[in-house]
Amino acid sequence: MTSETADTDSAVVYIVDDSPDMRLAIGALLESEKLDYRSFASAEEFLHDLSTCPRGVAVVDLHLPGRDGHDVLAKIANRRPDIRAVMVTGDGELEAAIKALRNGAADFVEKPFDEVELIDIIRREMKAVCDTTSFEQRRINAHRALASLSRRERQVVDRLADGQANKQIAFDLGLSVRTVEMYRKRGMERLGVNSFAELVQLTVLADKMPG
Repeated sequence: MTSETADTDSAVVYIVDDSPDMRLAIGALLESEKLDYRSFASAEEFLHDLSTCPRGVAVVDLHLPGRDGHDVLAKIANRRPDIRAVMVTGDGELEAAIKALRNGAADFVEKPFDEVELIDIIRREMKAVCDTTSFEQRRINAHRALASLSRRERQVVDRLADGQANKQIAFDLGLSVRTVEMYRKRGMERLGVNSFAELVQLTVLADKMPG
């Protein structure tokens, strides 16, 4: 067993969803991958145990009875930096997903989610939980990465991180859609990000730089 495997083996996946069927489905998926997990039917149940939970990844439904998924994210961000959160949203809830990412979610998945995608995200975030790179260093790295972009690349990626579509960005900047797509591709390559969620996380980290 490698040291990386040993580290991630100590992490736990937390399912926070009021749907019994969804908890069973995700639980069965995690069992098939031999991942340790715990299930909670409400935000209140999970937050009650939050202080004693081992490090890990929380898969949190946005629409929970009582306190919603955003409340859970806020508590995790304030109290448990060693727990990474993945928000589960409904199809088309981009605005809610962006809010979740800016409030500390590591990623989001839309229902109905792809099982392979969800497992890939969970495993990636379990490794991130065990990453010893300091928050300060990650913040500096994010700031430097964004500073390396050209003016146009920065304009495009900033608007992408705000959830704007290519057509809207093209209209705002007086560019063609094809040109925006070119800046988008080049900007994300230079930043070393592969997804919308990673892009938002990077811009949020950079925004936390003092001065």
